[in-house]
Amino acid sequence: MPHSRHRRSLAATCILALMGGTLTSLPAVADSPLGWIHSDHRNAYTQDPWSIELLIGGLAVNETIDVLNIREELLAGTRRLVGDSGDLSGQLAGVQVGLTPGISAFYRRQQTALTVDIGEVSSINLLDIEDSLDTTLTSYGFKWNLFESGLFDNARPWHALSLEVSRIENSTDDFKGRLDRINITENFKIFFTNPQTFALENLEEDGWLSRLL
Repeated sequence: MPHSRHRRSLAATCILALMGGTLTSLPAVADSPLGWIHSDHRNAYTQDPWSIELLIGGLAVNETIDVLNIREELLAGTRRLVGDSGDLSGQLAGVQVGLTPGISAFYRRQQTALTVDIGEVSSINLLDIEDSLDTTLTSYGFKWNLFESGLFDNARPWHALSLEVSRIENSTDDFKGRLDRINITENFKIFFTNPQTFALENLEEDGWLSRLL
């Protein structure tokens, strides 16, 4: 699975899943157990033919919401990050459609903004710098049920095996800043008549992902 160059996946909250269609028992097809909602969970269940599941959710990490201590670890690793650095907000949406018994297609899109508040840097004189990394992640593909054991029975769990194949595209907006001085030593400094711009550009990646569920 391709890994983002920009940051780790962060905790998701406020997820609301709405699913249309009915759940019925089809032999040799991994239909969901009664009352099951897929949401964004990775599982081997496929949608019933022509049923649709919609996913709408929000993402947040801050001083109060940090279940995995990701923000705390990020700030502890460097003294350059100050203020609200590590705060994250965003939203996600997705749709999953049952095409045939045992095959579902899906599309997911997630947009996040990660706060990056840079403190004073002694080696340069920063005039201004971006304070947010804005990233868009999309994935789309299909899930094919390969195996299912047992018949529909609410009294016992199901076991199933599916192959999921997806295309993943990940991109982050350019991260820019301006400076007017570089401090080589205390007595040796380089001044710029016109402030110079620096930037991290083309922060993007894409790839294919296949896995067994």
